[in-house]
Amino acid sequence: MILKQDVEKGFDRVSKNYDNKVSTYHNSRREQIIEKTLSKIKEKHIKKFLEVGIGTGDFFYKLLNEFKKGTGTDISKGMLNQTKEKTKKIKNKKFKLLQADIEKLPFKKDSFDFVFTSEVLQYLNNHEKAIKELTRVTKKNGRLLIINWSSCASFLQKMRRVLNYGNLEVKNTNYPKLRRIIKLLRLNKFKIVEVKAVTFFPICPKILKKSITKIDQKIEKTNLKKFSMIFAIEAVKK
Repeated sequence: MILKQDVEKGFDRVSKNYDNKVSTYHNSRREQIIEKTLSKIKEKHIKKFLEVGIGTGDFFYKLLNEFKKGTGTDISKGMLNQTKEKTKKIKNKKFKLLQADIEKLPFKKDSFDFVFTSEVLQYLNNHEKAIKELTRVTKKNGRLLIINWSSCASFLQKMRRVLNYGNLEVKNTNYPKLRRIIKLLRLNKFKIVEVKAVTFFPICPKILKKSITKIDQKIEKTNLKKFSMIFAIEAVKK
């Protein structure tokens, strides 16, 4: 059982040092996915975007460079405070930062043209409820991008506990199966545009970054992508 207060307190605890411990390789691969998605939707007249689970704000900052209006939410006040620091110098942009739960978002139906969430689903007991909320706030023909650790990486949490490696924000996790999330999206009237494998490697030394990136990019074009440690799903609401 995953308790929301444990998730909130866990991320509050690591927020100030979070950026120093997060994997730069995984972040760079996520950036590649996001940039490719943005390049495709720039001409779709995106007016408002939402990022759910903004963390310390790295991706939110990049999204603000592309769009004029944006909203970011996180369950952790500590993580939101880190984002506030990073966005202090941003001018000529309208954006809001709110503490909120992905299963109960404080927005009206059909509020956003583009919705993005990364590495949130593994901290939920109920993936279905979260997908329904993401569906509710996404406009018709709006885009949704989900990037998340998959069930293939569930063994990593056990290794992290044993080795005391990484942030260890939350003791219990619920890594989603890729095919389950795809099914939930289709049940909620989303058309799957593309499924990508972000990485097959949980750890990547800097010296091997270029080589591993090439391997990841080749594998993601095959059926082996369903075994990726981290997946990305781009979908459009019908």
